[in-house]
Amino acid sequence: MIWDEVAKKLTDPDEIKGLVDDWLGTIPERAESYRTRLQEIDDKLNKLRNTRRKKIVMLAASLDEDDESDQKLIDELKEEIASKEKELREEQERITEWLEEAEHKEERAGSMRALIDRVGTNVKDLDRPDKKRILELLRVRVDIVGESKSGRAGGSKDPMLEWHRENKITIPLTVSDEQWGRVEGILAGGRKPKPEDRPCFEMLLEKLRHDKGWHDYDHDERMGGKGWGFFYRLGRRWFMDGMYAQALEELAPYEGVKTPAGYTLPPMKICGVIDDSAEDQMKTEAGEATPSTKGITATSTERVAA
Repeated sequence: MIWDEVAKKLTDPDEIKGLVDDWLGTIPERAESYRTRLQEIDDKLNKLRNTRRKKIVMLAASLDEDDESDQKLIDELKEEIASKEKELREEQERITEWLEEAEHKEERAGSMRALIDRVGTNVKDLDRPDKKRILELLRVRVDIVGESKSGRAGGSKDPMLEWHRENKITIPLTVSDEQWGRVEGILAGGRKPKPEDRPCFEMLLEKLRHDKGWHDYDHDERMGGKGWGFFYRLGRRWFMDGMYAQALEELAPYEGVKTPAGYTLPPMKICGVIDDSAEDQMKTEAGEATPSTKGITATSTERVAA
């Protein structure tokens, strides 16, 4: 699976932390310089606001308000102060944007380090939410680089087939009258047995042996021409309520076959991108190495359960 390939790259926590540090680079120092500059700009803006009125009042007091040239000097002073304030505010906006980006990256790096510290080398034992969190932090992307060789389209997992695989239980080939007599009551589940129970059970075994889809049994005459949904609901009920597993126990010993092979995924290239900047994304798309992707790429062909 994709996670197995990613996990191979996460077995050394210190190495992954090194990748995070390489990606982060001088961002902490830059962030601090942005904060310092923003404070300087705030001080200058405050000073401009405090002195603007005083300068204008002082200049107006020394000039003749009725003189056009003197009034022009006052207007020029106002424009000069306003221009300086505008420049400072524009710089303030730019640096604030840079600081927000830097802090976002620092937060992302901190989340990565915290998760790595908590996980350690036990990446194989992570639960699904933690795996999802790591994949999201690494921004894992999968590129298909070939075609699958076998397996039915879609490759979705069938929980019943998975149950057979995990428990190494074979699938019965046939059900004799004597065997059916042992499991009929189990599959009835407390209700009165119905005529379609046996053909549906035998169809279910057939479906599992040949890895067919539920839709393949739509309006099958063996169950009286009912739609595939009826077959699906009955089969799922038997499985989810434990009746299917109990029935197989009662059938034993029986002649059975192994669970069919699963769906073969096509060859894949797996990339992890710590950075989400446009530059890093472009490098990744082009297949170039970046501090974010270093050591977190793999090519894999995996077989998964159908």
